Amino acid sequence: MSTLKVNNIDTQTGTTISVASGKVLAAPGHVLQCVQYSAYYPSGVTTTSTSYVASGIKKTITPKASGNLIIIQANISMMYATAAGYARIYMNGSAMANRGNYQLGYMNISHNNYAGMGTQDQHTTTDTSSLEFEVYVRVGSSGTLTYVHAEGHAALTLWEIAQ
Repeated sequence: MSTLKVNNIDTQTGTTISVASGKVLAAPGHVLQCVQYSAYYPSGVTTTSTSYVASGIKKTITPKASGNLIIIQANISMMYATAAGYARIYMNGSAMANRGNYQLGYMNISHNNYAGMGTQDQHTTTDTSSLEFEVYVRVGSSGTLTYVHAEGHAALTLWEIAQ
Protein backbone atom coordinates (compact mmCIF):
# COMPACT_ATOMS: atom_id res chain seq x y z
CA MET A 1 0.00 0.00 0.00
CA SER A 2 1.18 3.52 -0.76
CA THR A 3 0.57 6.74 1.14
CA LEU A 4 -0.15 9.94 -0.73
CA LYS A 5 0.53 13.06 1.32
CA VAL A 6 -0.97 16.32 0.09
CA ASN A 7 -2.09 19.62 1.57
CA ASN A 8 -4.89 20.28 -0.90
CA ILE A 9 -7.13 18.33 -3.29
CA ASP A 10 -8.78 20.24 -6.13
CA THR A 11 -10.45 19.36 -9.41
CA GLN A 12 -8.64 19.83 -12.69
CA THR A 13 -11.98 20.71 -14.31
CA GLY A 14 -15.51 20.99 -12.95
CA THR A 15 -16.49 20.85 -9.28
CA THR A 16 -16.82 17.12 -8.48
CA ILE A 17 -14.11 14.91 -6.98
CA SER A 18 -15.13 11.27 -7.52
CA VAL A 19 -14.11 8.04 -5.84
CA ALA A 20 -13.92 5.03 -8.19
CA SER A 21 -16.98 2.77 -8.25
CA GLY A 22 -16.82 0.05 -5.61
CA LYS A 23 -14.26 1.97 -3.55
CA VAL A 24 -14.91 3.64 -0.18
CA LEU A 25 -13.25 6.83 1.01
CA ALA A 26 -12.52 6.33 4.71
CA ALA A 27 -13.31 9.42 6.75
CA PRO A 28 -14.03 8.41 10.38
CA GLY A 29 -16.88 10.35 11.94
CA HIS A 30 -18.38 11.46 8.65
CA VAL A 31 -21.94 10.73 7.58
CA LEU A 32 -21.87 8.24 4.72
CA GLN A 33 -25.62 8.12 4.12
CA CYS A 34 -28.94 9.03 5.65
CA VAL A 35 -32.30 7.41 4.83
CA GLN A 36 -35.69 8.25 6.31
CA TYR A 37 -39.25 7.02 6.54
CA SER A 38 -41.56 9.98 7.14
CA ALA A 39 -45.34 9.96 6.92
CA TYR A 40 -48.37 11.93 8.07
CA TYR A 41 -51.42 9.91 9.03
CA PRO A 42 -54.85 11.45 8.28
CA SER A 43 -56.48 8.74 10.39
CA GLY A 44 -55.17 6.78 13.36
CA VAL A 45 -53.47 3.38 13.19
CA THR A 46 -54.24 0.91 15.97
CA THR A 47 -53.46 -2.50 17.43
CA THR A 48 -55.06 -4.68 20.09
CA SER A 49 -52.28 -7.30 19.97
CA THR A 50 -50.66 -8.30 23.25
CA SER A 51 -47.62 -9.51 21.28
CA TYR A 52 -45.32 -7.14 19.40
CA VAL A 53 -46.54 -6.52 15.83
CA ALA A 54 -44.92 -4.64 12.94
CA SER A 55 -46.19 -1.07 12.57
CA GLY A 56 -45.11 -0.38 8.99
CA ILE A 57 -42.88 2.45 10.28
CA LYS A 58 -39.69 1.04 8.79
CA LYS A 59 -36.63 1.82 6.71
CA THR A 60 -33.80 -0.20 5.19
CA ILE A 61 -30.16 0.81 4.94
CA THR A 62 -27.31 -1.01 3.19
CA PRO A 63 -24.05 -0.26 5.03
CA LYS A 64 -21.02 0.83 3.02
CA ALA A 65 -18.61 -1.09 5.28
CA SER A 66 -18.41 -3.43 8.25
CA GLY A 67 -17.73 -1.76 11.60
CA ASN A 68 -19.61 1.45 10.82
CA LEU A 69 -22.13 2.95 13.21
CA ILE A 70 -25.83 3.14 12.36
CA ILE A 71 -27.60 5.83 14.38
CA ILE A 72 -31.34 5.15 14.70
CA GLN A 73 -33.77 7.98 15.43
CA ALA A 74 -37.46 7.21 15.83
CA ASN A 75 -40.29 9.60 16.61
CA ILE A 76 -44.06 9.33 16.72
CA SER A 77 -45.76 12.66 17.35
CA MET A 78 -48.73 11.31 19.31
CA MET A 79 -49.90 7.93 20.56
CA TYR A 80 -52.97 7.03 22.62
CA ALA A 81 -53.71 4.00 24.79
CA THR A 82 -56.98 2.86 26.36
CA ALA A 83 -54.92 0.84 28.86
CA ALA A 84 -51.16 0.37 28.33
CA GLY A 85 -49.02 0.44 25.20
CA TYR A 86 -45.41 -0.38 24.37
CA ALA A 87 -43.17 0.46 21.40
CA ARG A 88 -39.69 -0.75 20.50
CA ILE A 89 -37.42 -1.11 17.49
CA TYR A 90 -36.74 -4.38 15.71
CA MET A 91 -33.85 -5.05 13.32
CA ASN A 92 -34.41 -7.54 10.49
CA GLY A 93 -37.60 -8.80 12.15
CA SER A 94 -36.14 -9.44 15.63
CA ALA A 95 -36.03 -7.30 18.74
CA MET A 96 -32.71 -5.48 19.02
CA ALA A 97 -30.49 -7.24 21.56
CA ASN A 98 -30.19 -5.93 25.12
CA ARG A 99 -33.08 -3.45 24.82
CA GLY A 100 -36.11 -3.58 27.07
CA ASN A 101 -39.82 -3.20 26.46
CA TYR A 102 -39.52 0.58 26.86
CA GLN A 103 -36.91 1.19 24.12
CA LEU A 104 -39.16 3.58 22.17
CA GLY A 105 -41.72 4.18 24.86
CA TYR A 106 -44.49 3.13 27.22
CA MET A 107 -47.80 4.72 28.04
CA ASN A 108 -50.49 3.95 30.55
CA ILE A 109 -53.93 5.52 30.77
CA SER A 110 -53.31 6.24 34.47
CA HIS A 111 -50.31 8.46 33.66
CA ASN A 112 -49.97 9.57 30.04
CA ASN A 113 -52.64 8.18 27.74
CA TYR A 114 -51.75 10.81 25.05
CA ALA A 115 -48.04 11.28 24.41
CA GLY A 116 -45.35 11.47 21.78
CA MET A 117 -42.68 8.77 21.67
CA GLY A 118 -39.08 9.08 20.61
CA THR A 119 -35.72 7.39 20.97
CA GLN A 120 -32.19 7.34 19.65
CA ASP A 121 -30.24 4.12 19.47
CA GLN A 122 -27.31 2.64 17.60
CA HIS A 123 -26.03 -0.51 15.92
CA THR A 124 -22.51 -1.38 14.75
CA THR A 125 -22.48 -3.09 11.35
CA THR A 126 -20.86 -6.52 11.02
CA ASP A 127 -20.98 -6.68 7.20
CA THR A 128 -22.55 -4.87 4.24
CA SER A 129 -25.86 -6.76 4.23
CA SER A 130 -29.04 -4.66 4.22
CA LEU A 131 -30.53 -3.84 7.62
CA GLU A 132 -34.24 -3.18 8.10
CA PHE A 133 -35.30 -1.28 11.21
CA GLU A 134 -38.97 -1.12 12.15
CA VAL A 135 -41.11 0.10 15.03
CA TYR A 136 -43.06 -2.73 16.69
CA VAL A 137 -45.97 -2.09 19.06
CA ARG A 138 -48.25 -3.92 21.48
CA VAL A 139 -50.81 -3.34 24.22
CA GLY A 140 -50.43 -4.58 27.81
CA SER A 141 -52.92 -7.25 28.81
CA SER A 142 -55.88 -5.62 27.01
CA GLY A 143 -57.11 -2.47 25.32
CA THR A 144 -56.24 -0.57 22.16
CA LEU A 145 -53.05 1.28 21.28
CA THR A 146 -53.36 3.98 18.64
CA TYR A 147 -49.68 4.02 17.76
CA VAL A 148 -50.02 6.95 15.37
CA HIS A 149 -52.90 9.24 16.31
CA ALA A 150 -55.12 10.78 13.62
CA GLU A 151 -53.33 13.74 12.03
CA GLY A 152 -50.09 12.55 13.61
CA HIS A 153 -46.64 12.00 12.12
CA ALA A 154 -44.10 9.19 12.33
CA ALA A 155 -40.45 9.17 11.29
CA LEU A 156 -37.60 6.67 11.39
CA THR A 157 -34.20 8.03 10.37
CA LEU A 158 -31.04 5.95 9.86
CA TRP A 159 -27.57 7.50 9.63
CA GLU A 160 -24.44 5.56 8.69
CA ILE A 161 -21.34 7.04 10.30
CA ALA A 162 -17.86 5.99 9.11
CA GLN A 163 -15.64 4.52 11.78
